[in-house]
Amino acid sequence: MRITDLQNGSDIRGIAIATPEDTITLTPEVAQAVGRGLVNWLVAEKQLGPQLEQEKLTVAVGQDSRLSGDALKAALIAGITSQGAHVIDTALSTTPAMFKATQFPDFDCDAAVMLTASHLPYYFNGIKIFSRDGGAEHEDIHYVLTHTDNNAQTNSGHVSQKDLLTPYAQDLVNQIIKGTGLADPQPLTGYHIIVDAGNGAGGYFAEKVLALIQAAVNSWSLMVIFQIISRILTIQKLWQVSVKLFWHIRRILVLFLIQTLTVVQSSINLAIP
Repeated sequence: MRITDLQNGSDIRGIAIATPEDTITLTPEVAQAVGRGLVNWLVAEKQLGPQLEQEKLTVAVGQDSRLSGDALKAALIAGITSQGAHVIDTALSTTPAMFKATQFPDFDCDAAVMLTASHLPYYFNGIKIFSRDGGAEHEDIHYVLTHTDNNAQTNSGHVSQKDLLTPYAQDLVNQIIKGTGLADPQPLTGYHIIVDAGNGAGGYFAEKVLALIQAAVNSWSLMVIFQIISRILTIQKLWQVSVKLFWHIRRILVLFLIQTLTVVQSSINLAIP
């Protein structure tokens, strides 16, 4: 398989966890190569060579809640930093938030990368790329995947961690308040809202948005639902075991009673002349 086979329009997608039917195609080695290609693309296509030479080129990297995210992110970061660019690790993030990392002054990133495969099953993962101008296009991804050589930089970039979801949530709140056109900065006071984030990263920060505008939030994810179902099934199993045990004990007691009555009857028959 060629690395270019992983291109899916304007992003990169592949199998990150092996299944009985599928082998892994999006490996840490591929992610590292994408990291190198990303820096080469920023230098060649976005004219960011001076920033790299001045050791100022910075890329934000985030991930969703997929199981393969940590390993792929570590490899991606290794590829980026090996080319001399710095990385801000935003940890659990969302795709729209990653673009904002190129817009927020406190981040001021030259590019951002999101590890996600959107709605695809758990064993998939993918890579989305943003510059300050917006999302990478089809030809941009092709360039990244076909220019993965090491550059001439001798110094590796450094890695720092920074929370992105909190300022992103505040930005959403500001947009909600502005969009409603209401003077009240807490337009959802008194409302009760249930959020089902479908086990996605949104479930981890929805409350940050809604609580700031005074909505009472019950945030649910499939993980929580699975835990509840698991507990229900455990209780149900315990109940089934208890019922079986009850009937087993009842059977033993009935047999014991019958045997006892038989012995008593025999004793009575012997006592009667």
